[in-house]
Amino acid sequence: MRGVVLALLLIAAPAVAAPRAEPEVAAKTAQAEVAALKAENAALRERAEVEKRLATLEGAQAEASRADAQQANLIALLGGLIGLLTAVITIAVFFFTFRATREAVAAARDVAKTEAREEAKKQVATARSEFERLAEQERASIEESKQRLAEVNVRADEVNDQLAEVRKMADAAKASASAARGFAEGAASEHARAKRSASELEQDAQTRLAKVTNRTGESERAELTLKDAGVIAEAVAANDQPENQWTVRQFENAIGKALYVDKDWHEALRLATAMKAVHAADTEAQLFALRALGNAARELSRFDQALDAYRAAMAITTADPPKRWEQHYIWVAHCAALCLTGLGRAAEAEAQLRALLPLYERVIGAEGSGTLVTRHSLASAILNQGRAAEAEVMWRELLPLWERVDGAASSGTYIIRSCWAEALVRSDRPGEAREVLAPIPDRVPNEDWLPRHEAGLAFVRARVADAFGERAAAEGYLARAQKIYGEIYPPDHIRRRELEAYIANRPGPSA
Repeated sequence: MRGVVLALLLIAAPAVAAPRAEPEVAAKTAQAEVAALKAENAALRERAEVEKRLATLEGAQAEASRADAQQANLIALLGGLIGLLTAVITIAVFFFTFRATREAVAAARDVAKTEAREEAKKQVATARSEFERLAEQERASIEESKQRLAEVNVRADEVNDQLAEVRKMADAAKASASAARGFAEGAASEHARAKRSASELEQDAQTRLAKVTNRTGESERAELTLKDAGVIAEAVAANDQPENQWTVRQFENAIGKALYVDKDWHEALRLATAMKAVHAADTEAQLFALRALGNAARELSRFDQALDAYRAAMAITTADPPKRWEQHYIWVAHCAALCLTGLGRAAEAEAQLRALLPLYERVIGAEGSGTLVTRHSLASAILNQGRAAEAEVMWRELLPLWERVDGAASSGTYIIRSCWAEALVRSDRPGEAREVLAPIPDRVPNEDWLPRHEAGLAFVRARVADAFGERAAAEGYLARAQKIYGEIYPPDHIRRRELEAYIANRPGPSA
C-alpha cells in the first residue's frame, strides 16, 4: 500500500508544478498518466504476485527439502533398524542353529555309543561262542588223541607180542637146525653157510632192506626192524625142513624175506602158492598167503592174478568177519581196486574206492595214512577216466594233509605233487603244473622213491616241457621214463602203453 501512495504522489507532482494547461489536454494527460499508473500498478501487482509465488515456491522447496531430509533420515533410521533387526535375527538363527547342531551331535553320539555298546556285546558274545566252540573242538581232539594213543598202545602191544613170537620161532628154528646137524653130518657145509652171525645178516639187511611199504604207501609188517629182519633171515636160512612140512610161521618168515629183503617177487609168488596149498585148512594162513600172492603178482604187473588173490582174501574176511579182520578187508579191497586201475577198469576202481573211503575214515580216522592213500587212489581212478579237473581239486585238497602227516619232502608228498601236476597239464594249465613240481628235486634221494615213481615224474615233466615248447628238455625226460618203464613193466602195462602213445602222437618240431 505504501508503494501505491508513493506512486500516486509522484504522478501528481508534475501536474501541480506545471503551468495550467488547457482542461482537455490536462484531462487527456491525466487519463494517460492514470492509465500508465494503472498499468504500472498492474505490473507491480503482477510482480508482487510473482514474488509471492516465488516465496511460496521457495518455502515449498525448503519444506520439500526438509521433508526429503526427514525422509532420508527416516529411511536411514529405518535401514539401521532393519540392519539391527537383521543382525538380531542372524544372531538368533546362528544361536538356535548352533544349539540344534550341538543337540543333534549329542544325540548322534548317544546313538553311536549305544550302537557301539550293542556291537561290542555282539562281538563279545560271538567271541565267547567261538571260544567255546574251539574249546569243545580242542576237548574232542584231546579225547580223540587219547583214544588214538590207546589204540596205538594196543597195537604196540600186539606188535611186541608178534615180535616175541617171531623171536621164539627163530630160536626154535635155531634149535631145529642144531638137532638137524646131529643127524646130518653130510650137510655140514650147508649148515656153515646157514650159521652166519646175526651181525653179518644185519649188515646184509642194512644194504637191501628198503622201507617196508607196498604200492599204496600202506605199511606191510612195518614192525620189522633191521635186527628182526636179520633174525628172520637167519632162521629161514637155517631151516632144513622141506617146504611141505613148514609151519605157518616158517612160511610167513620166508615170504617176508622174499618180499621185503630180497624183493624177489617170483620167489614170493612161489612160496605164497606153496603156503596156500600146505595150510589149506588154516583160514588165517590162507588169508596171509593170498595177500602175499596178490602183492607179488601186482609187483610183476600180473593184475588179473593179483585181483583174483585179493578177491579171494576179501571173501575170507567177509564170510564171517570178526572185528580183527576188518583192517585186512579194507587193505585187500584197496589193493583189488588198484588192480582194476592197472587193468584199465577205472570206473570199477572208482566205485570200490568210494565205498571203502568211509570205512577207512571210521577205522583209522580221516587223516590216517590208509585214508589219505585211498583218497589219492580215488583221484587217480578219476583222472584215468578223463576227469582231470575233478581229480585236480582232490589232489589240491589232499596235499596239505599229506604234508602234515608225512612231511613236505617225503616220497608220498612228491607222488601227490606229481599226480596233481599231471591233472593240471591235462587241464591245459601247464604254468600251475610247473609251480606244483618246483619243490621236487630232479633226483629224489629218498630210499622209498621207487623207479616207477621216478619214471612217472619224468613223464609229467616231459608233458610240461612240451607245453612250453621246450622240446629238448621234454625228450630228455621222455627218454628217462621210457628206459625205466622198459625195465620194470611188460609191454602191455597201462603206464608203458600210455607213454608210448604219447611219444607216438607228439607233434614234430615247429619250423
